[in-house]
Amino acid sequence: MEHIQRILPTKSKRESRREFERLDSNGDQSACRQEIAAYIASNHEMWAMLSVNLDKSEEYCQEIATRVAMELASGKEGEDAMNAEIDIHQFHAFRKKYMLDPHGQQEFFHRSVFATFDSDNNAHLDSDELDQFLDTFYKSGSIFKGDVRLPPKEVLKNILLSKMDADNDRGLCFEKMRGIISGAAMHELEFVNKK
Repeated sequence: MEHIQRILPTKSKRESRREFERLDSNGDQSACRQEIAAYIASNHEMWAMLSVNLDKSEEYCQEIATRVAMELASGKEGEDAMNAEIDIHQFHAFRKKYMLDPHGQQEFFHRSVFATFDSDNNAHLDSDELDQFLDTFYKSGSIFKGDVRLPPKEVLKNILLSKMDADNDRGLCFEKMRGIISGAAMHELEFVNKK
């Protein structure tokens, strides 16, 4: 058993190195946005659920997944992340945490959902972006459409802002929205709606 535990991390690193060598198209020992974008495009599991769940084009979902991957792998945000060069160690850490671990895969998906609506890429959903996010609950074809537990959109928006924007900066970061995106906070909202 101990022998297997020692081999697995080494095997994971070898697999990461092989993946990295394939995506490093110019052989400079780093991966730029275009190389990560090609990698994301070839790994459907990184973006396909966005397309299905949010009714967005495949190309747009690949762009979002690339942005999220660049931010998570580089540890940077916005344009700094998009202009970063990812080395083998950053790629391995990203792959291990967000591609091989089921909890990491789920977090990557949730972050990608958030990023889909963070159109100005400032890591916060402002009032308009929150409206667009909430539209997904109310649009035709939504699994929530017609759910009697779902309050009117403006009521839900006010609940979110009052409960989750305690610092009143009128912006909701990923950590504040995570429970809504994952569905974990819906029971709290149902309780509020019953009052």
